[in-house]
This record gives sequence, structure tokens and C-alpha cells, in this order.
Amino acid sequence: MSLRIAFISEPDDYSRSLCKALTELNHDVESLTSKLGLPRIFQLLLQKRPQVIHLNHQSKFLMGLLPEIIKSALNIPVVTTFHELAPPTLINKIKLGPLLSGSDAFTVCEDFYKNRLNEYLPQKHLKKIEVIHEGCSFNLNFLNIKSSPASERERWGMQSADRVMGYNGPLTEEGGFLSLVKTFAKLRKTDNGIKLFVMSSWGSTPLPFKQSILSFIEKEQLQNHIVFAGVLTLEDLWKAMDAVDLCIYPSKNPAQSSAIRQSLFKGLPILTQEDQILDFFKTPDIAQKLSEKAMALRPTLGFESVANEMSRLYSRLT
Repeated sequence: MSLRIAFISEPDDYSRSLCKALTELNHDVESLTSKLGLPRIFQLLLQKRPQVIHLNHQSKFLMGLLPEIIKSALNIPVVTTFHELAPPTLINKIKLGPLLSGSDAFTVCEDFYKNRLNEYLPQKHLKKIEVIHEGCSFNLNFLNIKSSPASERERWGMQSADRVMGYNGPLTEEGGFLSLVKTFAKLRKTDNGIKLFVMSSWGSTPLPFKQSILSFIEKEQLQNHIVFAGVLTLEDLWKAMDAVDLCIYPSKNPAQSSAIRQSLFKGLPILTQEDQILDFFKTPDIAQKLSEKAMALRPTLGFESVANEMSRLYSRLT
């Protein structure tokens, strides 16, 4: 069923990708970014009269009163997506109160945030919560971008490595990055041919944490064995992943979810623990089996899958 959808959000990659995927499902999607301001957005809603309004909530976009205004003035179903959610302190509950009471459904990307949202909502609203993953920023078009392990390792100065561990998650304590570096230091003591390829930037890393990481690397003399790629475009990240044998994610923090989906979409084996990494390098068959499992998940990881799940939710509300 084709629907008229107003998608209100920050002008970010998630919103652009989901709107594109929804349009490809023959929905009539009107993207209204926060740059328009709330008065103009509300004016356009009055003019367009969409059947569903999807509010992609971001903390910088102060739109808490919008759902209540929509409900009272337009009587249009409202879906609100949370990408992260602060702990439910009294102040946070007051801030989010109008947003929560004015929404007909909520989507979160992880069970972790569903459980946290449960603490915000009265019991009668808990059935409104849907867990719909955020979608992988890669898509099927990336399959046409070709590179090779040898060329990528040479490009990043790792041509001498026998094996390369990869990481493309956040460089934060919550993301488990310090744990990863310590695990790598242990592995280096028994395997001189291994390198760690960090396909992330320090952009959002607190300075004290960054300094502690660099001090540990210097202390363990790992400067020549860890490669930091810095800021990468999605296309560069896709190609850079050809240089690695597996990706390591030592934390179950929700901040890792996007990076994990990228690795799975690429078909890379994913491990979380030190003993798993050792077994991986000792048993060649494990790599092939894990890669096949990752490839099998590819159809469920892209924004096409997210758009289909959102479409079903929209249809239930209209």
C-alpha cells in the first residue's frame, strides 16, 4: 500500500537512506529537515496532509512539542525513532514527556534502548515500542566497487602482515577500544605477523581516553603494528575492509551496532573474545563458515529491509 509520508529529521545519512528506500517502495515521501524550523514544518504538514508522520528524533532538534500539536490539530499518526536514549532521570522524563505522549509508535535500534524506553513509558504505552535496526550504510550498489586484499594492504602499508584484524567502531571506552588494544598486545606476543587496522577516526574520542590509548601503544611498542586510517568515506571504508581477515568488537555497547552491520554486509567474520581470535587463526575452516553466515545475513542488513519493516508499521497505524 502506497502512503503519503512526512519524514521530519536532521539532514543526516540515516534519514536520506531511509527516505530513498521508502520512495523505492512507491511511497510518496516528503523530507522535512530541521533547517526549515518548526513553524514552517507545521505549515507544510497542513498543506500536504500526509497519512503518516515519521519523526526521526535527534537531541539537537528541539521538537518535543511537535507530536502533541500534530495529534490535537491534524489527527495524523506519528512514529518516533530514537537512535539513542539518555537514562530516565526526572529532568529527561520532563523533556521527553510531550514527545512520548504524542507518538503512536516508537522505534529503537536495539533491545538495550527498548528496555530503557520501558522506564520512560507508562505501562499502557509499552506495546507501542518496535525494535527496527538502523540499517547498514552500505547498500547493494557497493558490490560493484572492486578492490583486492593485496592492493588494500599495500595502500595502508600492511603488505608485510600475515594476518590483519580490523575494527571500525567508535574509539571510546564504552565501545571497548582499550580492551581491543590490550587483546591485540597479548596476541602480538605469540604472533609477530599480525597487525591491527583501525578504520575509524578520533573525532568523537575524549582527549584523556585518546592519550591513555596512545600511551599504552607506546609502552607496548605497538606503533608499527597498529594502523589508524582516520576519516574514511563509505566507499573508502568498503575498500579498506578488503585488507582485513576478520573484525573484532570487544563490547556489546549499542554504539557498536552500526559498525557490526557494516562488517556483516561486507561478509567479514566477527569475533568478540580473545580465545575466539586464537581459534580463528588456528582453524582455517572457521573463517569460511563465519563469512558464509555473514553473507547470508546481507539481505536483512540494508535500508531496504528497514523500509519494509517501517512500511508494515505505517500500515498498521493508518
